[in-house]
Amino acid sequence: MRAHDFKGIDEGTGAILTQSEVTSVEINPTLPLSMFSPPVWDRTPLQQMIARIYDERDEARAVMATYRDFAEILDVHSAAVGDAVDFVGYQCLKMGHADTAVLLLRQNVADHPNSARAHFGLGRAYQASGKLDDAKAEYLRALAIDPKYKRARDALAALK
Repeated sequence: MRAHDFKGIDEGTGAILTQSEVTSVEINPTLPLSMFSPPVWDRTPLQQMIARIYDERDEARAVMATYRDFAEILDVHSAAVGDAVDFVGYQCLKMGHADTAVLLLRQNVADHPNSARAHFGLGRAYQASGKLDDAKAEYLRALAIDPKYKRARDALAALK
């Protein structure tokens, strides 16, 4: 490639639409490796915990050890942690790891006893595990906390 000028001209009016000029070309420049790597994503401790739990989902005891480790640096009683644990517990359940989901969601209920969502999540895990009486009890607890919780009401009706 050599130095050149380029102009895009509107033939009707003669107006210059685009213009560029190349005066030099550098061949084989040294490029930083980071240019070809995905961006570095600094995860929060909560995101790190959720990722590790998801990675360990087939080992229920490892998941609970991870949860306990992160409980030392996270406020496990915060709504954000409760919602995140509920979400990853449901993902474990969908992936066929009901035993992991039950343990994790049972802990979530212990940390969030007044959360209808936590009780509903545990109810789903019990239901998937075939523990229908336990599932019913958790759906009822969710409804006792929030009588308008439609998902719990629908899940309870489906058990009958």
